[in-house]
Amino acid sequence: MNILNNKTFLYGATAAALVAIVLYFYFSSNSSQQTLTAVQTPTGTAGQSLIVALSNLQAVKLDTKVFSDPVFLSLTDFGVTIAPQPVGRTNPFDTLTGVGSSASVVLPGSIKTSQ
Repeated sequence: MNILNNKTFLYGATAAALVAIVLYFYFSSNSSQQTLTAVQTPTGTAGQSLIVALSNLQAVKLDTKVFSDPVFLSLTDFGVTIAPQPVGRTNPFDTLTGVGSSASVVLPGSIKTSQ
């Protein structure tokens, strides 16, 4: 019976602590809640960081001698060329025309079936 009382006490204390925490945050957030106001920044400072970044990019000089270097020219492209694929319908969600009991369906792999 002592174990049952300990569990009951533990559950009650946990529930009371949770209720106290929830009430604390509920009442403390209401008292310090402020309305949102629009803050206007001076027009010159809004895009200042963009102008600084742009000027830093314009100051970069690219050495084109790298592209004529023999080491660069000896690099090989291991890319795979992708074969052209047939183009599908312009609107794949449009209704199918000619679909009925006598319509034929062409499946991938050139297998033709009739419905």
